[in-house]
Order: sequence, then C-alpha cells, then structure tokens
Amino acid sequence: SVCRRPGYCSFADLGTNQGIQGAYYWRSKDKLIIISNGNIYYSDSGGTITSVNTSNLLPDGGKPTFAESADGLTLLIANGARIVQTDGVSTSTRVSSTFAPSKASHIAFLDQYIIANETGSGRWNFSSVNAPTTWLAASVFTAEAKPDNLVALDVLARRLYLFGEKSIEVWLTSGDSAVFERVDRAFEVGLGAKYSLARSDDGFYFLDDQYRLVYFDG
Repeated sequence: SVCRRPGYCSFADLGTNQGIQGAYYWRSKDKLIIISNGNIYYSDSGGTITSVNTSNLLPDGGKPTFAESADGLTLLIANGARIVQTDGVSTSTRVSSTFAPSKASHIAFLDQYIIANETGSGRWNFSSVNAPTTWLAASVFTAEAKPDNLVALDVLARRLYLFGEKSIEVWLTSGDSAVFERVDRAFEVGLGAKYSLARSDDGFYFLDDQYRLVYFDG
C-alpha cells in the first residue's frame, strides 16, 4: 500500500530557470525577498512574484546576507561585492559611498548602524547612525586580536561578533565618539566556512577552522 507523508508543494516560480542564491523574509513589509542570478525579486503571501531589479546588481553565485535599516524601509544586501540597497518595490541600487566596503560578504544591523566586512582583510566598516547609505572614511575598524582575515560577522544580543580565520572577537557600541569598543577577550577558534555560520537564540553554530561542527555561546 501507499502511505502519504508530509512533503513540499510548489509555492511560486520565478520563471527564470535559474537557481535561488538566498531569500529573506522582510517582516515589516510582509514580503519574501529572493535573490536569483544576481537579480532581486519579491513574493507576496499568495506566491505572486514581482521583479525589483534585473540588471545583475549582485554577483551571480554568491550567497547573500541581509540587514534592515532602523525604520524598516530599506533592505541592505551583501554577497561579495558592493552593498545593494532596495526598497523592495521598484528601486534597487548599489550603495555609492566611496567609503562603504567594496567587497562585503556579510552585513548586520546594531544600534542604528549598518555594519559590513571587507573580504580579504581584517577590516569592517559601519554606516553613519540611522543613515544606512552614508559611510565615512573614519568609520572603519580592524579585528585586531590576531592578524587573520575577517571571514564573517553577525549580531546577537546587541553584541557584534567578528569571525576570523583563526579567532573570534566581540565588540559593543561604546556610547561615545569612538562608537565601538572591543570586549577585552578573544576566542582562539576560527571560522572555516564563512556561510556555515548560523545564529540561534543564544549562540552560533558553524564549521570551525578544523572543519568541525561547533556551537559557540559567546
């Protein structure tokens, strides 16, 4: 006999015959943002697909990471090149500021700032407060516990976690002109696969620099 089991059913079709690089549920707009072949689409709750941009603003093949502006009106996307901003309706452009990272793979939001790494270095940049498309020359730090490249970053419980090839650092907003300060400790473990990083309610899972699956509670 044949026994039925729960499974997947078709929800929407982009109509592009291309794979999906990543997706993000934009709660404040009740939209599913979808990245495929370097282009941006959104789906409403009924599965209707709308193209936001079809000019390959994002590199094809890179996995995107996402961060919302403080007001929830702008979504910032990074996947290895210049950061892209979108209103999720009809407008998507690259962040044009000279001082925004040119090769950002990870992006996050913390205390009114957008934060992104510069691939291939230890540097990370942050936007002006509550101004996600404004980046200044002085708004840059370097992960400094070890001389390793910064592989990924994420935010948990209002702390910024910087994952390097051989170390992890934790930073906080400082409440003064310095803007950020490093917590006086570093962890002697690195991130071996940058897109293995997965945040839970109270920590992170990832493949470390020995390619072991580990849990890190900060």
